[in-house]
Amino acid sequence: MIDSTASEAAPIRTVLADDHAIVRSGIRSELGDRFEVVGEADDAEGAIDVINARQPDLVISDLHMPRGGGLAVVQACAPICPIVILTVSEAERDLLDAVAAGAAGYLLKNSPIDDVRTALLAAAAGEPVFSPSLAALVLGEFRRMAKSTDANPLTDRERQVLQLVA
Repeated sequence: MIDSTASEAAPIRTVLADDHAIVRSGIRSELGDRFEVVGEADDAEGAIDVINARQPDLVISDLHMPRGGGLAVVQACAPICPIVILTVSEAERDLLDAVAAGAAGYLLKNSPIDDVRTALLAAAAGEPVFSPSLAALVLGEFRRMAKSTDANPLTDRERQVLQLVA
């Protein structure tokens, strides 16, 4: 795990993807010294290009953006680095789709900034992160799927993420 108090540690190279410049500016200013923003994008295709070019340690992406949205970013770039969805959507389907696509986390924009910063540090260290109010949705889906009579529909990675959340 990354020590958030270690001032000598290299900053976490971060890409911000959100279609609102004011949101990207606010996130950048609130991240603190542990993060270095190395690229920004205002749509999914731009985010994918920046991620491929910059090879960041972490991506913070909005879910609903032009040209594919956060899911397209996750699907294209999750193997490169952890991607945390930072969104206003509390919809269960959005959360589950993001997890299934390979997102390292799903945080709500109305979360306290200290909680977001702590979660982003954890995500950069490889831990799955979720807003507490949404963790119950993930667990509920896991329980529902575990009770189904079908063969296990989850991938190994989905099971791993759900177990870590639990």
